[in-house]
Amino acid sequence: MKNNSYGKTTQFTLIGGQKLAYQRFGSGMPLVLVNRFRGTMDTWDPLFLSSLATKNELILFDYPGIGLSEGQLPLNIWMWPKLLLIL
Repeated sequence: MKNNSYGKTTQFTLIGGQKLAYQRFGSGMPLVLVNRFRGTMDTWDPLFLSSLATKNELILFDYPGIGLSEGQLPLNIWMWPKLLLIL
């Protein structure tokens, strides 16, 4: 586990043999934040996240091969939703 600049702990899970970095925090209805292509969890604005986390459980992640995640980035955009369902 690793802490980021806004004090949340990054966790890791294995998906398809690749280590995927993610964070879960807040309480309420789950809200998955999908970043831009090649964006990382750390690019989200901390004030924005704090505001959302008051009423939602936030789920952030780094795509495979980006940020703290390992492996190869799927170049087929249709593979990304499959990763989210597993996460």
